[in-house]
Amino acid sequence: MTCRVGILLTHPVQYQVPLWRKLAAREDLESTCFFFSDQGTKPALDPDFGETFKWDVPLLDGYRSQFLTRRPISEARHFAVPKAGAFFAERRFRVVLLHGYSHAFARQAIRAKRRDGYKVVLHGEFSDGARPRARWKQCLRAAYLNWFYRRVDHFCPIGRQAIAHLHRRGIPGERMTLTPYSVDDELLERQFQAHDREDCRRCLGIGPEHTAFLFSGKLIHRKRPLVFAEAALAAGCQERLAVIILGSGEQAEAVRRRLAPAFGRRLIMPGFVNQSELGRYFRAADVLVLPSSFETWGLVVNEAMQFGLPCIVSDRVGCHEDLILPGKTGFVVPHNVAAPLAERMEWCVQHPEEIRRMAARSREHIRGFTSERAAQGLAAAILKVA
Repeated sequence: MTCRVGILLTHPVQYQVPLWRKLAAREDLESTCFFFSDQGTKPALDPDFGETFKWDVPLLDGYRSQFLTRRPISEARHFAVPKAGAFFAERRFRVVLLHGYSHAFARQAIRAKRRDGYKVVLHGEFSDGARPRARWKQCLRAAYLNWFYRRVDHFCPIGRQAIAHLHRRGIPGERMTLTPYSVDDELLERQFQAHDREDCRRCLGIGPEHTAFLFSGKLIHRKRPLVFAEAALAAGCQERLAVIILGSGEQAEAVRRRLAPAFGRRLIMPGFVNQSELGRYFRAADVLVLPSSFETWGLVVNEAMQFGLPCIVSDRVGCHEDLILPGKTGFVVPHNVAAPLAERMEWCVQHPEEIRRMAARSREHIRGFTSERAAQGLAAAILKVA
């Protein structure tokens, strides 16, 4: 008997699309994704990037989907199912899969589950967070999570920090199925195979004597691109460094002004780079740097390791417990401080042979974090409660 699954999501996300395709391909599941925003499927302004863009990879192919509303993503917390009572009653889901717990539609699904007889599986970036909260906000959040979690039938944590968070909330291990956080690893692998490393470096003006450090993401305060800039300037052997910065945002010009006088042509800042073009830059790089002050995970680390890059991340990047094996796949440094990051960058310049060995280990380690494994975890959780 096929299990009918309703998947409620804010909008199509390029990292998640492979999961929905793989669930749709299963004969034991009949899944449909329901979206509330078409962000990413057509040109739209992203306030963090500060520019209008659309993803250049197909976001709606290979699985069933429906837009319940098409509201701007800025209104995400208020996304709700129109005529929710009729929606859940008429579709006769056996399982509703939610990604996250903070949206109005998630609360609608939780409230309707007993009446309409379906189970709820919750997938998400469960975290206690590193950002400070006022005491009353902590208490309010704790009360909300206790109310919400009690009504969830099964949880799909993405990694170690998510599992630890659920344990602290009293969720036993038998109510969890690990779904390793993943990107579109198959797309990135095709790009890895299609691009020759030396050709990419030559096209970008990176010489064989240079160690290229890559930053990829929104150039906003939380991701600390200026900490990366200060570390690059403070690192020894500066003449042997090249810096690749992908992305745009409010701090882009400040970063450019800080680095351009010292690095000249060894500073490569093409701005926003879409999904299909990532390969030529990642293949040219030697090491990824992610110095963020807070990331529940940090999927750019998955992307970098897919291309065989060791990664230097801050201790506030949630994936470090799962992906960073110190000295083997990368390093963890204190957040918001340039000096330790500069020391690690200098070490990378001085140890090119070890960086090559770490690159191979990164490629090997990330094989445990594929969309196939994540989809298998989701399917197992769905079938278990169904």
